[in-house]
Amino acid sequence: MRLLLPLILLCSAPVFAADSDHAISQAKHFVKKGWLSDAVQELEKATQTESGRTSFEVHAMLAQIRFQQADAQKAYDTGQRALELSTDPGETSEIRRLVEFIDDNFGTLHLISPYPGMEASLEIESELPILDPEVERFYTTLKERLNEKTVLPLSLRFPAGSYQINRLQTVVNPGKESTLNMSMGALGASGLSALQVSRIEFSMGTGIVASERTNNLRPSLDLQFSISQPIGAWIAGAQFDYSIRSFSVEGEGFQSDPLSYSAGIRFGREIMLGGPLAFRPSLGYRFGYLPGIALACESSDPLDPFTGPYTCRVPGDADGEPDLRVYAIARAHIPFAELALDYRRSGKTSAVGLGIKVIGEAVAGGIREQDKAIVEGSGEEVAYSTTATSFTAASIRMLANFSFAF
Repeated sequence: MRLLLPLILLCSAPVFAADSDHAISQAKHFVKKGWLSDAVQELEKATQTESGRTSFEVHAMLAQIRFQQADAQKAYDTGQRALELSTDPGETSEIRRLVEFIDDNFGTLHLISPYPGMEASLEIESELPILDPEVERFYTTLKERLNEKTVLPLSLRFPAGSYQINRLQTVVNPGKESTLNMSMGALGASGLSALQVSRIEFSMGTGIVASERTNNLRPSLDLQFSISQPIGAWIAGAQFDYSIRSFSVEGEGFQSDPLSYSAGIRFGREIMLGGPLAFRPSLGYRFGYLPGIALACESSDPLDPFTGPYTCRVPGDADGEPDLRVYAIARAHIPFAELALDYRRSGKTSAVGLGIKVIGEAVAGGIREQDKAIVEGSGEEVAYSTTATSFTAASIRMLANFSFAF
């Protein structure tokens, strides 16, 4: 069979509105120049207009060009639409032959990757000679197209036959569906994806903890190290966070405490937004330390404010000026929701990504009922007790993210 695009290009057609006429004229010009992608873009824009939606010629030309681009599924769908729009049986013979040709010579092949959103170059070899020249031209174009970076999983109309795809054998039968599960080894032979293997992530940004009990805490510089691993359709991660945090001390300005770190886990789903752009919503939990929680304390001896032990309360609940101010280290339970957006580029054995993370957190903090505080300067230990052991806060963090897949 020979599919003649020039018959479509040169056939007479009824007069359409100016937008369809212009699109058809432009598409013919682009096809003559060999600019098939530009022709498709022009015709697809026409299908969004009132006249183009009902134009047989627009859809018929689009189906033919899509077949030349080795996109049999879109060619079939557009060809079927053209047949539905035709009011003259005499003008449909060529496009009907195209639709029937795809039905008779193509099957549907599902290429399944270990994890959704993976990118790979597909190396396709036919195990048998392809005798039909139209199928041979289609196969050659498709082979070149899929050898570029292709996002998996992918379903497409494929010429019937026996093939080796990245050294995995598959058979496609006319009008039937076939599935090829692409192994890690097969994909690794021609290119790894940013989603298929473990990823190390380094993040840095700023965080704020907000509540009445934490109003003396300053915004922090947050550093995060995490490892992410695909588990089926999910992405699991383990992380360690360190905050360079300061807090205001009455009469002393700002102080910092190195004991401001946490560890946690998260689970999320990776959603590809087109090519290397990935969106990952996650839920997680981390446990750590939050220094600088202020307490107002009174001496157990009403006559001597320098004698301990001390009883401490929330600063707002203290009567008058306290005898001592303590800045306790809280143990914090922190459930969080994270939204990450990454732009990734993969090579043959690795992938790197750059992006941002926005993290909203609920902080449930706890302070020991009895503890000791160290007097700044002298190093003296002061014992205190408190019933104000728990508090809640909200936190938001914005981090720049760098990831490396290996």
